Amino acid sequence: MEKITLYKNKGEIFKCHFNIDGASYKETTIRLCLEFENNINFFFNGQLRENGDCTIEIPKLKNIESNKCKVVVEAVADSMYFKVYEAEAELKNSVEVTMQKPAVSNFSEKAKIQLEQITKEPSPKTETVEVTAPEPDNHNPYIPKNLSEKTEKPSFKSKFQDYLDKK
Repeated sequence: MEKITLYKNKGEIFKCHFNIDGASYKETTIRLCLEFENNINFFFNGQLRENGDCTIEIPKLKNIESNKCKVVVEAVADSMYFKVYEAEAELKNSVEVTMQKPAVSNFSEKAKIQLEQITKEPSPKTETVEVTAPEPDNHNPYIPKNLSEKTEKPSFKSKFQDYLDKK
């Protein structure tokens, strides 16, 4: 038995040629049947011309889960049934994308890291900046004389350590 491929995601046109003797081409009916294993059949009628050329349109079959079926072309001429063609069909998509599982290497055998001792470094030094207020004047009596304010300005090393601690 012949094997053919039908694509689920594309409409197909099945073309064939008939020679009919003893009956009219106009009164002959042609149909294609897709027979599946679960007793579901799809029938598609063909258009037969006077010269014997026949075209049968098969629409997209994207909702069909099965991947195999049998294709049968039938003709009814002068009230007589003829099974004129039979083939096994494989149903698949015209485009398929697959991926092979990537190889995963085991890095634990190649690199070994051990942490032996953890020591805490002393806190970074800070700089002290002394700011003195200006002498009070008659216009602003609220600023006291000899006011000094101490602020700590972090060093570059302490800023960098804070950055590392946040990570």
